[in-house]
Amino acid sequence: IFTKLRESLQQKKLRKFKDVLSSLFSSIAYDSIKEADKEGYYHVILHTIFSLIGGFTLNSEMETNNGRIDLVVRLEERTYIFEFKFDSNIDKSEEGLKQSFKYVNAFKNEGKEIVCVGFGFITDKNYRNVVNIKSATKYRPKKQ
Repeated sequence: IFTKLRESLQQKKLRKFKDVLSSLFSSIAYDSIKEADKEGYYHVILHTIFSLIGGFTLNSEMETNNGRIDLVVRLEERTYIFEFKFDSNIDKSEEGLKQSFKYVNAFKNEGKEIVCVGFGFITDKNYRNVVNIKSATKYRPKKQ
């Protein structure tokens, strides 16, 4: 599972990444989730998953002049800016994507491609899972 997640990030195949994460969330027993309606629950799980995947630098709740980024994942060739959005019954991945755009400038000096990602989670007790993912490449360094 972790190999699939790592490879999908390296290859920029975020739909595959979302599908693997969704499968992981689906395997968690619904009655063992007491705080699934709170953002912290998902944030801790995602931070743990990203930590276990390995092979890149991870920053959770990174502060910038424009606010706090939910998660920054730095690979050798690109940086991902993740914003997580949660709702009881509607997909807010587009909102997360738009919010991530305001953080791009903080990473341009690294000279890597920057990909913004909005994750939408449904927290309804009958679903509790990743519902959608939206992404956009917002910066590509100029080749010299």
